[in-house]
This record gives sequence, structure tokens and C-alpha cells, in this order.
Amino acid sequence: MRKRIRASIIALAACFLFSGFAWAEESACSPLMDYELDEWGMLALHASGEDMEGLELGSVTGSNITTDHEAYVIGALALGLDVSEELSLIAGSQTESGKFADYSDGTGEELINSHIWGIIALESAGYDSYDKQKAQKWLLNHQNDDGGFPVFAGMKSSDGDLTAMAVAALDLMDMEGGGLAIERALDFVASNNSDRETAEGLAWEIIARKQTGQSIPYELRQRLKGYRLDSGKYLHLRTMSSGNYMATWHGTWAEAEIENRLTVFDGFKAKNSLSDIDRESMGYQSISRLVEDGVLSGYPDGTFRPDAPVKRGEFVKMLAYAMKKENESANPNGFIDMQGHWASPYVAIAAGSGIFNGVSQDIFDPES
Repeated sequence: MRKRIRASIIALAACFLFSGFAWAEESACSPLMDYELDEWGMLALHASGEDMEGLELGSVTGSNITTDHEAYVIGALALGLDVSEELSLIAGSQTESGKFADYSDGTGEELINSHIWGIIALESAGYDSYDKQKAQKWLLNHQNDDGGFPVFAGMKSSDGDLTAMAVAALDLMDMEGGGLAIERALDFVASNNSDRETAEGLAWEIIARKQTGQSIPYELRQRLKGYRLDSGKYLHLRTMSSGNYMATWHGTWAEAEIENRLTVFDGFKAKNSLSDIDRESMGYQSISRLVEDGVLSGYPDGTFRPDAPVKRGEFVKMLAYAMKKENESANPNGFIDMQGHWASPYVAIAAGSGIFNGVSQDIFDPES
């Protein structure tokens, strides 16, 4: 019974929250449906909170190109599909040098993107069974002097979009030694967009900045909006007259990331790193969405403990998010047991709104 009550409470919170999930001010999701969607379009739709029901990914069975499987993982995570076979294939392509090979048989060390997206796919799926130190070392060894990363290993000409992707990979690994490389890479991305601006380039700068926890300058967001047509589609270049699919999924995804509490990659990782819930768990869909949205989180030991009762502190946090007041400041509450407690700001909001009281005038009891 307790398990069912907890699942019901989480499902109820999800109903309130999903209606406001990750929407940009003027969503360009509907225009994406005018195109034949691939993994990236589905990722953009997922980031924007769209209903993914009925969407299907094309098969990559038989392909020996590693990036095909990496892209499939990203799309499959957006659809909530099992990716265990693809993860094993990607991890198995890692060479002695640390690189995720260009081909699934472990051959080919030229393409930087196969390495970057190998890291992103595995980290997003919460998959740790690969040599992270070697993977990071290989990537850092291929950063150019200008801070950027090239398309092919050994090239001295750096690519802005690929560099932003490298930033995401380094941030997801969260390892010592990546910080300075990320700073240099972000500087290159910004400089590259000043010289060779496109909708996709601006989108990647936004995605990389959000991934690393940096603020998104208003000016940068307005520059991206300058590529958006009234239809919601995006132009590749301002000089063009019609939008295209690649620019539209990039723009849609970036705008959604600005509004989201967690990036789509961090949301995937948070959900897939929980060791005690799976697709057969009661309330899995609701739990997954709330974890991806940053409303719920697991415990330090990597568990979610779905059978545990909902605590008062957890419940007021869900209430604050449901009311879309989570970012509001409230006068400190007078509960003596809330000083330094993680739920203190949410309790202040709930108590200040008169929707949730303490167990007494001085005690809130957040752990009960």
C-alpha cells in the first residue's frame, strides 16, 4: 500500500508539472513534425517536453559505423527504449589509445566526433564500464592551440560546433583536468560564432554553456531568435528565405535547454544512473520525467528508493515546482528545524503561500 501511495503521489505531481515542462516562449516543436524525424529531431522534441508516443527510430542493425549507434542511443534515450546492446557495442569499440573507434570493430582513429559522441552516449545512459581516464586523455590531446577541436585527428583547423560537443562530453565525464580545456573551448566557440555565425553554431554555444552551468547571455539568445521564422522553423543563415530541418532541430533544442532545469544529457544521466528503478517499476514513467526535469533526485548511493514514503520536505518541493514558484524567493520561515536543510527554500514558499503548515508553530519536521 505504501508503495502505491508513493507512486500515486509522484504521478499526481507529474500531472501538474508536465504541463509546464521545458517550453520555450514560442515553441518550434510543431514545425519539426513537418519533417521526417531522425534521432536529433526526436531529441529536440523530448527536450521541449513533447509527447513522444508513436515515434519510432530507424534500425542501425548491421551498421559498422560507430556514430550510427551513438546517435541511435541518443534518440532511444529520448524515447525511453532499451539501449544495452548499443552501449556494449560502443564501449567495445574503445581502442588501446582510449578513443572510441570510427568503426564498431575497433578500427579507425580519425573522426573526433565518434569519440565525443561515444562519451556523450555512454555518460547519458549512466554507463560506467569504459576507461574514462584514457577517453579524456585522448580527447584533451586532440585539442588545438586555439582551444577548439578539429573534425579529423591531427588537423589544425578547429570546428566550432564540434568544439561545443566536446565541451558537453568533458562536462559529462566530470573528471579532474577538464576544467581548463572547457574554458578554452568555450572561448573558441564564442569567437568562432563572431566570425562565422549560423543558427546551428549559436545553438551549440547555448547548449554548451547550459551544460557547464553557465548563464545564457540575453544577447546570445536574441541572436538565435533572429534565425527563427514566424512558422517556428529556423534558417541556417540569415540570408536564406526558408527554414530547414537541421537548423530547426538545433534551434528548438537550444531554446528548450535555456528553459529546462537540467540539460537533456544531465537529465538522461540522472535517470539512468539510478540503480533500483527500471521500466518494470511502478510509476517508472512519472519518476523518470520528474528526475529528468530536476524535480526529484536519487540518494548519494545511486538509489531512488521507490518504496520509501514521500517525506514532507520532498512533497513541498514538488508543490513549489507544481506552482512554478521554485525560483521565487520567500522570507525565511520560523521553523527551527529548517536551518541549513535542503528543503528550506521550498518550505518557505509553501508556508508563505499558506498551502502547507508545520507540525507546530516552530517545527516543520521535513523528514517525516
